[in-house]
Amino acid sequence: MERARARRAARMPRAMPPAWKWWVGWLEQLARKEVEITFLRKQKHRLEVEVHQLQERLLEEGERHREEVGVLQSHIEKNTRDQSREGANLEYLKNIIYRFLTLPDSLGRQQTLTAILTILHFSPEEKQVIMHLPPSGGWWPSGKR
Repeated sequence: MERARARRAARMPRAMPPAWKWWVGWLEQLARKEVEITFLRKQKHRLEVEVHQLQERLLEEGERHREEVGVLQSHIEKNTRDQSREGANLEYLKNIIYRFLTLPDSLGRQQTLTAILTILHFSPEEKQVIMHLPPSGGWWPSGKR
């Protein structure tokens, strides 16, 4: 019977001394901290990867924007050149028309008319109609200039 009692007593949980309770509590707290540290390390790694991806995207977009700025600057420069050409072309056209209106001979007027038709981009049909007008049958009255 003594033996049976001893076996039962060995199976029954004994009350822990206060130092052991503190030690077990500390170990449980340490385990919780380790879980929290592991979670925070994973979160930190995930955020670092995300920051790296965002930095790469920022660099790519910056490069794309620089390319777009270059293209737009070239368009602006081209438009500026075109505008200055338009002014020069308008002045050239004015001089050609002035020459056409003031030339006394029909051969010079015919050559000047060809230049005017080219500058104003007349269609082939329009050119043909104008070129086949009689020299005195156009819009300009003959003999009066």
